Parts: sequence; C-alpha cells; structure tokens
Amino acid sequence: TMLVQTDEKRSKLQERWQAEVPVREEDLPPEVLEKAKRSRLPGAVYKAIHRHAVANNKDTYIDPASGYSVFTSTYLDRKPCCGNGCRHCPHGHINVPKKFCDNKDLEW
Repeated sequence: TMLVQTDEKRSKLQERWQAEVPVREEDLPPEVLEKAKRSRLPGAVYKAIHRHAVANNKDTYIDPASGYSVFTSTYLDRKPCCGNGCRHCPHGHINVPKKFCDNKDLEW
C-alpha cells in the first residue's frame, strides 16, 4: 500500500512539473504557427500559443513579443482573481480596480 501511494504521489508531482514547463512559440505545430503568423488579427500568435498550452494542460507560456511568462487560463482557473489584470483571467477581472478597467489598460 505504501509503494502504491508513493508511485501515485510521484506521478502527480511529475504531472505538475510538466505543467510548469512554459510553452514557447517553437513548441507550436508548424502549420498552426504559420497560420497564426499569416493572420491579420491582433495577438494571433500569442493566442495560438495559449490555445496550445491549454490543450496540453500547461500553466504558462512565453509571450513572443515581450519574452514574459504568462499564466494560462488553466492555471488561473485554480486560483481566485488576484486583481492584477491577468491576460487570460477566467474570472472576468472581478478584483481589478475599476480605474484600470475603465481606461482600457487591460486590452490585449
């Protein structure tokens, strides 16, 4: 019984570790990346990376324009809204101060 619990714990830790490795632009399938780069929609590349990260149960991805690590909605869904205006907030930015919401400072 102890060995089974240890294996389960190890498996869960491995899952979490894998989720913490950020997705990068070069991780996208080539056809997805090319389509995103051809798009005229604003943010098409980072949105494609986010979709790929969420589909693969990842917590973060690297924004190609800034190089910053960005939380995915998969990660943010496990936490309450922090009020920082996260790009993929699944809570509707409910704790973000109104002065930021009204000024369109959260436009991605």
